[in-house]
Amino acid sequence: MLEFLGVDSDTFQKKACNDTEEALSTWVVSQCQNCSLGDKDAVNNKILKGQPDSPEKWETFHEIRNGLDPSRTDITTWVDLIDLEEGRL
Repeated sequence: MLEFLGVDSDTFQKKACNDTEEALSTWVVSQCQNCSLGDKDAVNNKILKGQPDSPEKWETFHEIRNGLDPSRTDITTWVDLIDLEEGRL
């Protein structure tokens, strides 16, 4: 995501910590103004389908998920785990 936005992690962290959600959103849109719709869709799909990429990360993922709701074995992506944690699933 940071590469797509053309920023380093320090820059993004400062924006995320210091700006309002609306200001951050406006800034992200401005960073993407020269990107094609296809590129934006590809990044969004990658984020939405993102899963742990190592056995250690899967272990952490399962610990978090099981701490929230062990019956939700259908939760397999980071985005769904966040939605579960925030009560949207």
